[in-house]
Amino acid sequence: MSRLSEIVFSGVVLFISGTAIGQQVSDASGNTYGTVTIGTQVWLNAGLKTTRFSNGDSIPTTYPATLPVDTGPTSIYQWAYNGDDSLAAIYGRLYTWYAVMDVRNVCPVGWHVPSTAEFGILTSYLGGVEVAGGKLKEAGYSHWLSPNTGATNETGFNGVPNGNRNLGGYFNDMGMVSDNWSSTEGSQGAWDFDLNYNTAATTSYDDPKTFAFAVRCLRNLPAETDLSSVTVFPVPADDYLVVDCHDISDLTYEIAESTGAIVQTGSLKAGQNTLAIEKLPAGVYIIRLFQSQKTIEFKFIKA
Repeated sequence: MSRLSEIVFSGVVLFISGTAIGQQVSDASGNTYGTVTIGTQVWLNAGLKTTRFSNGDSIPTTYPATLPVDTGPTSIYQWAYNGDDSLAAIYGRLYTWYAVMDVRNVCPVGWHVPSTAEFGILTSYLGGVEVAGGKLKEAGYSHWLSPNTGATNETGFNGVPNGNRNLGGYFNDMGMVSDNWSSTEGSQGAWDFDLNYNTAATTSYDDPKTFAFAVRCLRNLPAETDLSSVTVFPVPADDYLVVDCHDISDLTYEIAESTGAIVQTGSLKAGQNTLAIEKLPAGVYIIRLFQSQKTIEFKFIKA
C-alpha cells in the first residue's frame, strides 16, 4: 500500500453529547488516529505525530533537539518534546509553522491545518471562547497540572498539554498549555490556538513562525470550489458588509485589521450573507474566505 492510500475508515460511528466518534485515519508515518465530529467539523482526536509529509518525504529534526534553528522559511522541522520520542505517543509532535504550511502537507491526505476562522467555528459551536477550552481538554490530572479548570472533554477532542519549543530551542509548558498552530498568518508571525491548565477559556496569540507547536488536523470539506465568483460589497462599507457566495456553501471567513489582528470570524451560506460590522472602528480591513485548503481575500474600507 502506498503512503497516499493509508487512510482507513471503520464502519462504526458513535454519537455522544452532540459529537460523533468513530472513523480511523492513518498519517504518512503509519500512526493511527480516531476522529471526532463537533458540529459541522471533523477533527482528529489527538495531536499529529507524523515525521513525514503526506507525500512520504521526511520532516527534518535537529540533533540535539535544543539546537537553535534559522528564523526564516528554511526552518522546516519537527520534534518530540525535549527530543524524547516516547512522549510523542501521548502529546504528539511539535512543528515549526514553516513545516506546517509546507505544500507537501503535514496532515493526512484529505485533512488540513485549520485557519483561525475554523477554530472560531469550533469555539462558537461550544458556547464561545470563555467555556470552549474546558470542553476540549482531557479531564483529570494524568497529564494536566492542577487545577485543570473546567475540563470535561465532553467533545472527545482529548486536548493534552503538549507545551512548545521556543526560538532558543528550549522546550516549555508541558502540563500547562496545549499550543496548536493555525494556518493564519499574523503581523508578528502566525496565530495559534491554545488550551490552558488554569482556565476553561481558549486563547490565541500571534507567535514567531519558528516556534514549534502541535498540530490538530481538520478534515477537508467534501468538494473543492472555485471561489473567484464570490463578491463583497459595498466598498466602502458602513454598518454592514455583504458577501455574495452565489451557489457556494460551507465557507468560513475571518476579518483582519491592517495590523493582521483577527477581529471577526464566522461561517457563510450559499447566496448573500450580511455581516454586521458596525462595531468595527473606521479603517482598512481584509476579509478572507476559506473552503478546505482554498482561500480568497478582499480588502475593504469601513467608513
